[in-house]
Amino acid sequence: MRVVAGQLTLPLVGLLCETVLPGEERTVEPPVVEETALAALASAGVSRLAVLTITSALELPALVTARWGTECEVLSVAPKALQLRGVRRVRLLEARGAKCPYEGDFEAVEDPSPPLAGDVVRAAHSLFAALELGAVPEAREWQERLCEVVPGLLRAVCPPEGLRESLRLPPHEAVRKIAQELAARTPGEPASCDVERALRELTTKPDLRPKLKQRP
Repeated sequence: MRVVAGQLTLPLVGLLCETVLPGEERTVEPPVVEETALAALASAGVSRLAVLTITSALELPALVTARWGTECEVLSVAPKALQLRGVRRVRLLEARGAKCPYEGDFEAVEDPSPPLAGDVVRAAHSLFAALELGAVPEAREWQERLCEVVPGLLRAVCPPEGLRESLRLPPHEAVRKIAQELAARTPGEPASCDVERALRELTTKPDLRPKLKQRP
């Protein structure tokens, strides 16, 4: 990696219809990443690189300028797999090279400090509320992927003994039980989610007068 006046130069790898987000770890395998690129990365001993989502190998290197990607730490590289940890967002200024991995000049993006837990909770609450009301995401297999989030939720809020006790119930029921226990410790805000859902349902009733719908 080379850094000059707020810009950095990194090896550039295209991921076929796949993305690595800042803060997450992912393992990518062929055909998402080319086998020849894996071999080149292994021999070069690369510790950092940038990844871009592409829909065709023909997009690299000329057709990706100004796209957003992710600077990643290389955790491991093998002939059939590349394990990455997303570090931060970057914007591609120029790409060059004859084959993958290419070389790219990137604008380094310094995001604000990590969000507060309350910001994350409010954002996640809005998302779950929309799903509960029947919103259908465009992502395929979203229901299965959403279920994969449950262990992470449990680990985020439970001490080791709480994780052990959570095994008494199916994972989603364990989350519900923990939510109820936490709500019981929060005086002044009982059943806030139920109230919010009731208000949303009330405003969708067809026989509700317009003036009543507009009340806060």
